[in-house]
Amino acid sequence: MKRFRSFSSSSANRGFTLFELLASLAILAVLSALLFAAFNQASNVWLQSENRVETFTQARAALEFMSRELSQAIVTTNVVPYPVPFAANTNTLAFVAPVNPAANGVDLMEIVYQLSGANPPYALTRAATAFSPSTTYWDFYTNPNGWPGTSDPNGTNTLAVNVMNLQFRFFSTNMVSPPSPYYWNSTLNPVKWFNGLQHITIPPGAQPDMMGRAPAGALITLGVIDNRAAARLNTVTLWSPAWTNMANTATRTFQTFVAIRNGL
Repeated sequence: MKRFRSFSSSSANRGFTLFELLASLAILAVLSALLFAAFNQASNVWLQSENRVETFTQARAALEFMSRELSQAIVTTNVVPYPVPFAANTNTLAFVAPVNPAANGVDLMEIVYQLSGANPPYALTRAATAFSPSTTYWDFYTNPNGWPGTSDPNGTNTLAVNVMNLQFRFFSTNMVSPPSPYYWNSTLNPVKWFNGLQHITIPPGAQPDMMGRAPAGALITLGVIDNRAAARLNTVTLWSPAWTNMANTATRTFQTFVAIRNGL
């Protein structure tokens, strides 16, 4: 008669020891930490790429739009009774160009690019007024103390948001640029306007290559941040060291040079 060896039920169903359980938890913790670090890094790379695309798309669209209009700027004395000037300081620009999209209107329009808002980040705005000799002339003349602006309530739109800085620098045909603060004034008299922050007087156009003409070219520098960085800046005291450091780190700067076909 065969005999079978019996096994103790306690031996067959023995569980993990405390040491084995702790070792398993330690391995699981290490693997979880490695996976979390990899996921966090991938997430950060994704957000950074998304932020770059956001700022690049907005900045390039704004620069291309301004370049298209600014390249057509004109200065002439043929529009009576006033000449058509070109005036700008470091971050505000006003000129006239044949860009009116209206089918039955004069194609000339006054275009003004400037920053709006009391503190950064600003909005880059475009104000436009169509030429209408039967009613009123551009704000160059009808509102010299409040210019630049627009008499057309529907003529102002936003080209870019979350703008940290905007700079215009102009050049004559020999690539000479006025010293900082950069400006251009094609008129004999100072041009005054209120830009929302302070009254600005454009110096008289004393330079011979500036009088009665548009510049040959303009260098536009635009600094923008993404929406997430703008939201973070709102939680920090304005102009504090932490705010300044955060703003400098988040700002992406873009430049373009515009040749003005009617400039000299």
